[in-house]
Amino acid sequence: MRILILVFIAWSSIAYADDCRFESEQARYYVNNASEDADLAFDKSGVSFISVANGIAPARPAFDDIEMTVCVVLETKWETLWVGADSSVCGSSNDLITKAFSYAEAFNKRMLELASTSESYKCADELQAY
Repeated sequence: MRILILVFIAWSSIAYADDCRFESEQARYYVNNASEDADLAFDKSGVSFISVANGIAPARPAFDDIEMTVCVVLETKWETLWVGADSSVCGSSNDLITKAFSYAEAFNKRMLELASTSESYKCADELQAY
């Protein structure tokens, strides 16, 4: 059973390392709208953050000074912008990565502000230093 699960994960499109879907979705992620998008997402669904899959593990822009606790990583909604992960098969990969990072950083900075003062976000205390 464990082997079956590992095989499924390895071949799942969810975890597929050369996923370039950001290339076709990038028009939705306009950097100048990221802060407003964070406000709308917070109002609609609460706290969520954006990671960028461009390496072996997803990058989390704007989290350089934030401790990645179990609550923040596992108990919070995360959207992933797929720009190729650990492969380099995406067209214009440097431009895509730059755009994905810029958007995610602006979105996450605003969301961190909202999350740190939220009374309903159970990880808010862990973000108070932000």
